Amino acid sequence: TRVPARSRIKKPRSAPALAALRDTETVTWINIAGLGDVEAIQQVCAAFGVHPLSVEDIVNVHGRTKAEEYPDQLFIVLKMVTLRPSDALRHPEMIAEHVAIAAGPDFVLTFQETP
Repeated sequence: TRVPARSRIKKPRSAPALAALRDTETVTWINIAGLGDVEAIQQVCAAFGVHPLSVEDIVNVHGRTKAEEYPDQLFIVLKMVTLRPSDALRHPEMIAEHVAIAAGPDFVLTFQETP
């Protein structure tokens, strides 16, 4: 994966570090791969002002596909379908993964079910 020259990849570990990411002149994109650490997801969402009902939808992998528009954010839940080779049948296996996206004017947060 090629990252543009102006992009930076960081792994913030604290609430102040997350808040600092929001305080920039560029768009911040944070991807969370794996939904097992609900506390970390809540921390990221709080730092970016994600609506509490959206946080519930992020961690509910059995929820329906939906889109919600808030005054300063767009929130989308969808299923990402991928094909994985299957040794037993020699036919690809279709896998549906829960994905949630929260986007505001200066951030994009993506949450993927699979780590």
